[in-house]
This record gives sequence, C-alpha cells and structure tokens, in this order.
Amino acid sequence: MRFCITLLICLTISIPCHAEPLQWLDAFKLQFATEPQISQDGKNIAYIRVSGDIKTDKFQNRLWLISADDDSHQRVGDIHASQSSPSWSPDGNTLAFSQSKNDNHTIQLSSPDKRKPNELVSLKNGASGLTWSPDGSQIAFIQFVEEEQNLIVDLPTAPKGAEWAKEMIQIDKPIYRRDGSGYVKYGYDQVFIVDIESGKLTQVTSDDYDHSGPFSWSKDGASIYIAGQFYTDWEHTPRAEHLYKVNVATGEKQLFLELKGPASAPSVSSDGNTVAFLGFVDDKRSFQQTDVFIVPATGGDPVNLTDEFDRSISALQWHADGKSIFVQYDDHGVGCVGRLNIDGSMQVDKTTNVGGTVVGRPYQGGSFSAADDGTIAFTSCTSMELANISVDSDGDIRQLTELNKELFSKRDFGKVDRITYKSSIDQRKIDGWIAYPPGYSEDKKYPLILEIHGGPFANYGSRFAMEIQLYAAAGYVVLYTNPRGSTSYGEEFTDLIDHNYPCQEDYQDMMDGVDTLIANGTVDPERLYVTGGSGGGILTAWIVTKTDRFKAAVSQKPVINWATMAYTSDAYMYFSSYWFSDAPWNPKEMAEYVRRSPLTYVDKVKTPTMLMTGEQDYRTPITEAEQFYQALQLRKVDTMMIRVPDSSHSIASKPSRIMAKVGHVLAWFAEYGGEAIDDKGK
Repeated sequence: MRFCITLLICLTISIPCHAEPLQWLDAFKLQFATEPQISQDGKNIAYIRVSGDIKTDKFQNRLWLISADDDSHQRVGDIHASQSSPSWSPDGNTLAFSQSKNDNHTIQLSSPDKRKPNELVSLKNGASGLTWSPDGSQIAFIQFVEEEQNLIVDLPTAPKGAEWAKEMIQIDKPIYRRDGSGYVKYGYDQVFIVDIESGKLTQVTSDDYDHSGPFSWSKDGASIYIAGQFYTDWEHTPRAEHLYKVNVATGEKQLFLELKGPASAPSVSSDGNTVAFLGFVDDKRSFQQTDVFIVPATGGDPVNLTDEFDRSISALQWHADGKSIFVQYDDHGVGCVGRLNIDGSMQVDKTTNVGGTVVGRPYQGGSFSAADDGTIAFTSCTSMELANISVDSDGDIRQLTELNKELFSKRDFGKVDRITYKSSIDQRKIDGWIAYPPGYSEDKKYPLILEIHGGPFANYGSRFAMEIQLYAAAGYVVLYTNPRGSTSYGEEFTDLIDHNYPCQEDYQDMMDGVDTLIANGTVDPERLYVTGGSGGGILTAWIVTKTDRFKAAVSQKPVINWATMAYTSDAYMYFSSYWFSDAPWNPKEMAEYVRRSPLTYVDKVKTPTMLMTGEQDYRTPITEAEQFYQALQLRKVDTMMIRVPDSSHSIASKPSRIMAKVGHVLAWFAEYGGEAIDDKGK
C-alpha cells in the first residue's frame, strides 16, 4: 500500500533586518484557518478564520469566503458574532452557517454574490454539524435541549429579599462532567431539521444520549444515518457506538450496523447505494487503528478497506464518482489526504502538510473538503506557519491565504530542523524536531528544553507552535520528538506501550534524542530542562524519578497516581478498561497502577520541579499535581505549584494563557541556570 512520503526539509524564512524575536503579546495577533468547505463546483471556499482578541482574551471565529480562482476575500456574517459549521447546498449556490452573538443563536444563509446573509431560523442554543439534504430542501443539525431534573427533595424557596446559600446540586448521571465544558447541564444534544422554504424547525431525536455527528442523509432524503449508543448502560461502554437509520418524519430509529467496536462518521455515496464509515473491532488495546469500512445502504456485512493500510484514518469524504473516498491520516508526523478506491487500493496520495490548527504545540490536526471534480481545499501548514487555506487540483497545489504575513514579517524566527535518530533500546528510528534560537551559531552551546507531547497516542510534526517558538526566542534549543507510542507510525509502534505507559522504553527514546544533540555539539549538557503537558506531564514527572540530569522540570497537567486518576478523571469509564486490565480495587491490578505511577518513585526525585494544572481540569484533575507537590515538599525538593484559575485541561485556550504558561516555565528554568527573561517578555 502507498502512503505519503515525508520529505526531510529544513524550512527557513527571509527576515528583514529590523525584525525582532517573537513576543509574548504576539499570542493575541496570531490567526489561522479551520473548517474549509469548498463548493461543489470548486469555485468558492468558505472557512473559519480564528484570531486572538486582546480585549476579550478569546480566540474568535469569523466566517470568510474566498474565490479559488482569483483569491478574492470577503467577510460573511455579523462582524461582532461568532460563526461556525459552514456548509454548502448541493447545488453550491447557498452557504449555510451557524452564528452566535451573546444569547442569540441562528442559522444563516448566504451566497457568493450576496453581502448580507439572511436568517433562516432562530434557536435557543448554538447549532453544529450543519448537513444539507440531497435535494437542498432541508438542513439537519445538532442542538442542545435542556431537560428538567427530577430532584429527590422539594424544598421551600427563599422569600423575596432573603439571601440564602446556593442550592445544592444533585448529580446522578454516570457521565456528569466533561473537561472543557464543566459539569454537564441536564439535557442532551439532539438532531434537528429545519425546512429551507418555511423555516419550520423539527426535533428528530429525543434520546438520553448526546449526538455529536457527523451524520449523513439517505439518497431519498427520508432518513439520516447516525452513530450512537441507544441502549441501557451505554455510559459504561465507551467503545461501542453503533450505526442507526433514523426516519426524519417519525424519529423512529432502526439499528443499521453493530461493529463490536466504535462505528462513527457514516457517509452515503452520491448514488445512495453505499455507506462508508470509520471504526474498528474493539480488542481492549490502549490504542487501535481506525479503519474505513463500506456497507450496502440496504444493510449487510461491512468490508474493511484499510485493513492493510497501516495508518489510522481520522476523516473521510466520498468522491462524486462514488467509486473512491478521500481519507485523512497522519504519516510520520505529517497530515495527509489520500484517495481510496472502494476495492481497497490507495489510488493516489492527494496532498500533505495538512494541519496547523493547534496554536500552542505542534500537534496533528487540520481538515479538508473536496469538490465534485476532486479538487481539495485544506488547511496547510509548515513548521514556520499556522494553518492557511490551500487547494490541490490534481497535484497542482496553491496556497490562497497568508494570514500571519504582516506579523511574521516583523519577527525573527530560528529555523526548524527535522532529525531522525535510533533508540538505544531496540535501534528503532525515532523522529524529532529541533527549533533553534534566532541568530543561532554553531560555535555556541545552548541550553536545551526537551518538550514532550501528550496523548500519549498523538504526534508532533512540522507544524508551527507558539510555545516552541517562544522557548526558542528566549534563547533555548528546543527538542520535541515522537517516542514509541506516538501515532502516525503504525499499530506496531503504538502497541509498544500498550498497557505499559509510562515505561523505561519511551523514557529512553527521549533521552536518546537529548544525547544525540549533546553528541553533535548543539547543546550544553550542563543546562538541560524538560517540560510537557498531559501525557507529556506524566512523562516529565517520570523522567525526574529516573535521572537528575535535568536542572529543572515543569510537569504540566500530569498524571501522578494512576489509581486516583482512574477514580477522578472525566474519562474514568475509559482508563480502567483500556489502559489497565481492571479497576484499582482489584489487588492484582492495583500493583500495576502503582508500578506505572510517578508518585511511587518520588523518593528518587532531586530535580527542582514545578507543577502546573488548571483548577477546572477534569481530564487530569489538579489533585494529581497536588499529590506530587506535597510529596516533594515532604522530601524538601525544590518545587512550586501553579494553579490556573478558570482553566480546563486546555490551559492555552486563551491567548493570555499561552504567554502566562510559557512565562512561568521560562521563569522556573531561569531560577536554575536557564536563560534570563528580559523586561520585554522576549
């Protein structure tokens, strides 16, 4: 099978003589593109431009329309509102999108030749997943529907003018909080349909289940294929989504397919005869490759099209010919879009460098859409640029936007090199990237920051990352790698840490990268520093229990004690089933929780270690960081804890938090021989 070949290219940019290093406040000036949607005729591309706002401290979403022919741009929708979920009608003449401004939520309709869109329908809550019916007469979407909670006690209410204590909160759902959205409201995300001509709104589903999409209409427009778990006790089976066929007139659901594993993203071919979807048969491994399946629209046995293609598929879209499917995947840290024939052969690798939609760290990401003639619009990126809009027409790739041109022309970036080195454990090739300080000189040895990705089933790549560049601008060489367990290298590579994370092997993969840079004379072996978040946070804590080579460490939003993590994380239904063989109450399995917890080895730590976690982090709750902090205090090891108010697991979700996060890391390192922070925040 063919897959995209990654070119090891060192990217540099031309910098004018007046350029300065990247500044902390530049976090508010960054822009990137996401959700590209190309019209069926390939002439127009709608996309969401994300940019920081220094007054609101938010990343704002604004809808833009760009011509694929002449690159002309126009803003669409209320400039003071937030837009999302752009979707073209089947004839390509009308663009639908969701718009929210304060508590005003609507679906709007626009077209390339109209400056002002029309409101189709007003909603109680925001809409997502807008999907047109085949005849263009209706749009299906998802909206939250609040329900009244059945309280176990009916108490008197406070009289007028009285100031009583806040009411108690009754929690009775298995899934009662989610990182990023907090304690869940009583109610569920349901599927709705709105009629284009009349604006009539119809609620299709009323399930005790949160629908998330994407979903797909049947050819005749009478039904919608959706993924879900419409059975009792579904919360306890996190990898068991089925496919259903829902009658849009009656709301009646029919079980369409049960895969014995997660099935998602159903998509009906243009002729209506075949349904493609993503999924895998669950065998309880920590990570499994997601494959593309097809099944007749009338039902039957699914066929796995990517069983021999050793990469996990993250998104799909049918080609208009109904004989092939565009698929998105990562290969060696590079985002790719390929074209998959329904006989399972990979016809052609359409494009690479898909990504750039994560500001802080160089994670995978990005998205694409395809026109009827096969032209692809996608978010393109490099190690020196966040996501722009590009198009690929039969291999002719053109970048249509330069969203950060003005800012980046005034900033001096160091180059980024991609490297490959061998693990001393088993001689496997490990990919890594080196970001150099601006003005880097081979005659000088620099302090090193080892920056570790989370997941652990994720990957870093040749993508711009604000945090990495800020570390480099402060005078550090920054190394970031894809140790064993990282995605985009096939299932065998990820399985190396299955039910064995963290371990000596992934630790050694990272240390071998550090030793590679020391051996080539790039870094000062006496000025080594380490940091990482989430999965990178636990590995940072793991590293300082194994070695005192690093002068200081910052463990961000870590797991410190797997037993407490299994009971307190919002993903508690998942960890004890897939990352361990049983819950911690099993005495035999409890030994495994202890073996893989950094807290077990805290008596070995000598490295000054900072802990940083959001106070509303429900993925790796702050109680994890507190355990390590207090244990280090008991041992009189230099330590500090940074609590991030009003922050979930995604500390860098606000522009100010990017600079605050990096500032605290650099300040901690400076305390232990690192580069001093100047008064301009460079």
